[in-house]
Amino acid sequence: MVTHPLWEPGVRAVVERAASGHRGRPWSATGFTDLDERASHRCGILHGTPFSVFAKLDGSAGGADRFGVELRGHRLLRERGGVRTPLPVGPGTAGSPAGTLLLLEALPEVPAQRRTPEQWRAIGRTLAILHSARGDRFGLAEFDGYFGPLAQDNRPTGTGWAGFYAQRRLLPRLRDAVASGNLPAELATGVERLAADLPRCAGPSRSPPCCTATRSRTTS
Repeated sequence: MVTHPLWEPGVRAVVERAASGHRGRPWSATGFTDLDERASHRCGILHGTPFSVFAKLDGSAGGADRFGVELRGHRLLRERGGVRTPLPVGPGTAGSPAGTLLLLEALPEVPAQRRTPEQWRAIGRTLAILHSARGDRFGLAEFDGYFGPLAQDNRPTGTGWAGFYAQRRLLPRLRDAVASGNLPAELATGVERLAADLPRCAGPSRSPPCCTATRSRTTS
């Protein structure tokens, strides 16, 4: 018997309504696959016909904002990276008795041990296309993101890769660690010196990828 919050009747009803509206005719879930071990959120696939729904649950007050940012990141990858991303079911998010849901059309999965050489090549080509796209600056002016539950400032700094990494990634997490009491002040001072020296340590500057800010984990 499935005992998962996404398979609870009230939550399942929300997913079925969203999928029915997305399809334009009734859709019902016929089974469930638990994917919790693959992610930091409760998530899984609600199986149905002609498509299944991947659902992710965030029970916190900021869940709707985090999932909204994740959907914007998908759109950015499609538009600037030229790659396909999962289609949102309806608007992509929905409220439920258990919290906010992220809803996407589930991709048919071929386990690694069963993939053909051509399927592995297709994965490589997609990654190459994504990484070949370039932007004007490191960072993302359009919207900020999250690193797990932590807010992440994506604003470009105009200081190249090393400066962006230090100011927007390294130092904010350093301040969080110090404020939490988990990092001694003397160690923090050493990290700050390293951050200031990053431009010299990092070597020649490189062209920024189109999706710098989407590569950090949001809410997988």
